[in-house]
Amino acid sequence: MGKIMIITASTGGGHNQVAMTLEAGLEEHGHEAKRVDFIKEENRMLEIIVEEGYEILAGRFPKLYGELYKITNRVNLDGPLAKRIIRAEKRRTLEMIQEEKPDLIIGTHPFAVKLIGTLKKNKRIETPFISIVTDFEAHQAYIDANVDAYVTGSRHTRAGLIRKGIESEKIYPLGIPIKSDFLKETRRPSLHPEAFTVLLMGGSMGLRGIKKVLLRLLAMNEAMFIYAVCGNNQELKNRLTEKNAQAIANGRLKVMGFVDNISELMDDADVIVTKPGGLTVSESIAKHLPMIIPFFIPGQEEENADFLALRGAAVKIEKEDDIADVVESMINDESVLKNMRANMDIINMGDSIEGVIALAEDLLKRDEKKAGLKKCLEKEIDSLGIYHVWTAVKVENGSSVMSRRLMDVYGVEYEAEVVEKVFIEDFYDDEAFKKDAAKGCGLR
Repeated sequence: MGKIMIITASTGGGHNQVAMTLEAGLEEHGHEAKRVDFIKEENRMLEIIVEEGYEILAGRFPKLYGELYKITNRVNLDGPLAKRIIRAEKRRTLEMIQEEKPDLIIGTHPFAVKLIGTLKKNKRIETPFISIVTDFEAHQAYIDANVDAYVTGSRHTRAGLIRKGIESEKIYPLGIPIKSDFLKETRRPSLHPEAFTVLLMGGSMGLRGIKKVLLRLLAMNEAMFIYAVCGNNQELKNRLTEKNAQAIANGRLKVMGFVDNISELMDDADVIVTKPGGLTVSESIAKHLPMIIPFFIPGQEEENADFLALRGAAVKIEKEDDIADVVESMINDESVLKNMRANMDIINMGDSIEGVIALAEDLLKRDEKKAGLKKCLEKEIDSLGIYHVWTAVKVENGSSVMSRRLMDVYGVEYEAEVVEKVFIEDFYDDEAFKKDAAKGCGLR
């Protein structure tokens, strides 16, 4: 079994939740897994800049955040802030990797891509690296040729990565890893059988937009029950509780803060009204729970909303005033929700965690075999000289002199293209060639 490091960061709750789900799943399969928040590790200043800065921008200045997202999505992330983050974290992360000696690294945050990609590019580490794309459009921050494998939430996300230059063979549309609770078939009796049940959520930060939406929903003349989940925003929870005391007393509303039973609330709901974070979307799809999206953080969440609306899995609302009409249509016409559930089934990727673990185990096996190949090539270079080996790894008609020799001498079969690729990546050296260039290669 392998030793696996999972790198995350607390910009929103989704990245950490995916990391925790992976950690638990890998350990259940017998692997040793360790989750690390690379920004929190011994760098309080960077934590303030990145994590708290994200909360301020996304929560209070969403339009500015959206513009910054679009600007950074058009170009490679080589600006001053990105360079500062990489510079500040590269040494600490390298020390952590050298101390822990993981066999595989998984990143659930886009910043981890540039960080680990830079270490791999500079030959500081050779550890295989998987990047989990936690939204349905891949931002430019995810793009790095040194990533060994990408896991995406959909085929659409895979296509976006290919358009941005990532090799298709590296991309696995397995779905965003979610807790097993959301994958279970549940047939509990409805807690509110006479009412249309709405699950209203504002994400881990509890976006303030849910106040207006809740007001519109409570004003509807329909038999309705509402769960309002405010996340970590205690101030919002207190305000909603105070201003809607009558609805709570009448049994029409329950206001909650951060909860750990979202799966059960989804089971009881007819529809979810939410911001479209990648994790919440994946959980809703797995539960076949139709979505209404009246608010979102410009940038990745807006792209998620467009992805869902285009596929008929969600209704994206431009104005909060329109939500009453949308909900009323769902109450009066059962086919609306039925069709949305059918559309969700089309894009549902199933049990992602099992696929990710299988991918991780495959990479571990490939890396072990690659390490064996490198040892063989080192022996051949010591014995024959680097120029001789370079000549012998040349691929002709799907084979090479060296691939046949490795089978004859070491009894291990390697594809000729793989042998040539590993030689070029790890041993190709012009200066060494000059010393051996005059010597002929006796291998045939």
